[in-house]
Amino acid sequence: MSYLNEIERRLDLPVAVRQQVMRELASHFTELKAELVESGMEPPQAEREAEKRLGEPSDVAARLNAAHNSASWKSALLCAVPFVIPAIRFLLPAGGFRTAASYALALFIFAVALRELIKGRRPVWLTTWLAGACFLAFSVGADAITYLWTHTPLSLNTPPLWQVVYAFPALIVAWRVPRLRSMGLATAVMLVLSSSHVYEAGAATHYGLVVGGAISWLLLAVMVFQMHPYGSPNLASFFIMALFARGYLSHEPLTGVGYLLVGLVLYALPMVWVARAPRREDKAFAILTTMVVWMLVMMGRSVLGPGGIAASRVLLPTVRTALISYVTVMFPIWLEVRRNRKNRSAIVR
Repeated sequence: MSYLNEIERRLDLPVAVRQQVMRELASHFTELKAELVESGMEPPQAEREAEKRLGEPSDVAARLNAAHNSASWKSALLCAVPFVIPAIRFLLPAGGFRTAASYALALFIFAVALRELIKGRRPVWLTTWLAGACFLAFSVGADAITYLWTHTPLSLNTPPLWQVVYAFPALIVAWRVPRLRSMGLATAVMLVLSSSHVYEAGAATHYGLVVGGAISWLLLAVMVFQMHPYGSPNLASFFIMALFARGYLSHEPLTGVGYLLVGLVLYALPMVWVARAPRREDKAFAILTTMVVWMLVMMGRSVLGPGGIAASRVLLPTVRTALISYVTVMFPIWLEVRRNRKNRSAIVR
C-alpha cells in the first residue's frame, strides 16, 4: 500500500472533505518530491525522504482528523443555541407575547435548518438545529393527530396514537433511499401497530414504540448525514443525541432560571463538548458520559422527587431506555468502525 493510500485509509472525514484533503496532500507530496529530485536525489530516495518529512501515516491522519473534526468555537456554540432558546420564554412576561416569541424562535430554527438542507450543506451545528426543527415539526404533527382522532364522530381517544408521527421519518427514508426501503416500511408498520394498541397494553407496546421510534430516527440520521458527501457517522450520531436531548428538555419540570440553568449545564454544554472533540474516540466518550449523566438525573428525579417511587421500580426501565438510546446514538459510529476494520483486514490479506 502506498504512503498516501495509508493516510487516506485512516482519515475519519466526510467523503467530499476527504477527497479534497487528499488532493491537497497529494499535490504537496508531489511538489516536495520534485524539489528533492531537483536537489540531486534519485526519485526512489526522494520519495522516501518526502514521506519521512511528512511523518508517519498514522500521525498525519491524526492531525488531519483533529483539524477537520474539531468544530470551531463559533460552530460549537451554535450547537448549543437550540437548548438555550427554549428557556428564553421563561424570561419573558407571561401571556401572549411569550407564546408568540416562543413560536417565532422555534420557527427561526426550523427555517435555518431547512435552508441548510436545501443548499446541501452539513455544518456540525446543523445536527442540533435540525433536531430542534424536527422536534417542532413532530410536536405540531402529534398535536394535530391527537386533535383529529379525539374529534372524530366516534370520539375515540387512544393516548399513544400521537406517536404514530414517528413513523414519518421512516417513511421519508423509504421513499428517498431504495436500499433502506424495506427497513423503513417495516419500522413504520411497527410504530403504527404499537400506537394503535394492536399489541396488549403494557411493556410490549411501550418498547415497541421506543424501539420503533429509535430506528426511525436512526434511519433519518443515516440518510441526512451519513450518506451525504459532506456528512459523516459522527454527525449522524450527534444528530440522534441532540434529538434525545431535545426530548428530555421538553419534559424538564423546572421553570424560569432553573430551566435555563438545566438547559445550559445538562444539554447545551455537552453539545459544545461533543462538537469540539477532535477524534471519534473523544466524541464517543463525550456522548457516553453525557448520556450516563442524563440517566442518573432521570433516576434521581424519579426516586427523590415529589411522590418518589422505590429505586428498584425505576432502575430497570430507566436502564433499558438508556441502553436503547445509547445503542441508537452510537450505531452510525460503530457501523463505520466495523466497516473500516473489515477493509483493513481485506487489505492485509
